[in-house]
Amino acid sequence: MTGFRPVFRSIAGVAIVAASMLALPAGANAQPTTVGAGPDPGLTHLYNVRYCEFLLVRQLTPTIQADVHNTLGLSNCPVDTFEAANTATIAAENGAITALKNGPNRWVLDSFVTRPAGDPIDMEGLQTRFIGTLSPSSAVPPAFVPIPISRSIVWNYRKGRTLRIFTSPGGRKYAMQSYSKAEGVDLKEADLNGLGSNPGTMIPEGWTFSTKKVKQKLLTLSTRGAPSIVRDGFGNVYQRFNWPRQK
Repeated sequence: MTGFRPVFRSIAGVAIVAASMLALPAGANAQPTTVGAGPDPGLTHLYNVRYCEFLLVRQLTPTIQADVHNTLGLSNCPVDTFEAANTATIAAENGAITALKNGPNRWVLDSFVTRPAGDPIDMEGLQTRFIGTLSPSSAVPPAFVPIPISRSIVWNYRKGRTLRIFTSPGGRKYAMQSYSKAEGVDLKEADLNGLGSNPGTMIPEGWTFSTKKVKQKLLTLSTRGAPSIVRDGFGNVYQRFNWPRQK
């Protein structure tokens, strides 16, 4: 298990859920709010909310596959509970090869259209839901290597938020969804606009960093085609997206 921990600390943290039209700011200790009707209502009030994840490694060959279970919409991931969670117990109880921790992270978006489906699963005192499967191309993917995920998503930023965007040499754009608060990472939200000039971001040649203020009431982004994420050198999470189509 020790040999896999660095792998998945560098690739996990994807938020595979989506957005409501009632995005409002939230404090550091705020709880996400469920809104809407039906079996799959949206989640709002996510801005700066803390979350964490457990990765259940199901397969190593011919490709790595890890199911991601996230605390999104269930708690703000009490740090003491997360740190005390026994991953060997989690793996055994869920029939996984091994289980790994990822996080905590904090959201820089406001809301998702839908929450993850399925009943919550208790993992060593933390309620989690399955949100998708990661399929990295190698055991130790470098920063900014795209990692396929199994679900398309839609998410929102409210007016006044700052988008942090990385663009690949081929023109594919990735918007920051969350920033890392994991052990050893000393990033504050005020540092995020400077990631383009921070050596710790580990930006490869040809990639560019930009920021953009949200001017409309609500900016909705979505994945189309093959969904994927990238992580920077700090473990911050960026989701591939397409700009909204003009009506």
